Amino acid sequence: MNIETKFNLDDHAWYMKNNVPTEVIISSIKTFNVGTNQDSITYTAKDTVNSVSWLDHEHLHEGILFSSKIALSTKLFGTEYKGPKCSALNGIGHSKECMKEHDSQYTNID
Repeated sequence: MNIETKFNLDDHAWYMKNNVPTEVIISSIKTFNVGTNQDSITYTAKDTVNSVSWLDHEHLHEGILFSSKIALSTKLFGTEYKGPKCSALNGIGHSKECMKEHDSQYTNID
């Protein structure tokens, strides 16, 4: 049997914890497979900074984890952040000024 997971050990991932985007490092993967709609993949993760143990975050289901803060933001808001100077369509055509706005927006949600 071959089981594919969204993340591997030591991958960085993002999820919302107490309404704050949180970056974690995957420390274990648990699969539950019985061949029905009850199949699931859950992760345990540690904090990227000041980790207490590999169990800092438990029972993280695959559907709530994202590979980047931008992917998390896009899922939450339905689209990537678009500032007042942004004229890009579907993420294509950002100007230098627009990219500065994007960078500052994602820096501010840390």
